[in-house]
Amino acid sequence: MDDPQQHAPSDIMEIRANTIAAAALAILQDGKPRDTATLLHDGIATGALPASATRDSLYVTLTDYITRIIARGQRPEIVEDRITKAFRVNHPVDDWPDVVLPSRPRNVCSVRIQRPGGPALRPGASTWPCGLV
Repeated sequence: MDDPQQHAPSDIMEIRANTIAAAALAILQDGKPRDTATLLHDGIATGALPASATRDSLYVTLTDYITRIIARGQRPEIVEDRITKAFRVNHPVDDWPDVVLPSRPRNVCSVRIQRPGGPALRPGASTWPCGLV
């Protein structure tokens, strides 16, 4: 038989075995750092974390995971910001702002969207939609 010490589990296997860390990783995949309270709220709302989970148990589980992986000399999938105590996926921080996309292209007015099969209107005509000339 193989010696269990010879085949140490990898970082990915560690996080898959730990369901709380796996749930946190799934929530953090969007690149935004979250503190434990926000992470717990998002996890319970999506069903990734059980409703019985607490903020303290989540924090202890994630910090223990990070400590074990670093002690093995591996790179953890989740890291904690030392100043804000927020957790994030271990890649550069996503500093792009959240963008709310418009409901329709700016160059297409709602009249054109409501009647897609309507006749083509030429510029300068009095029936030009949306008051464009």
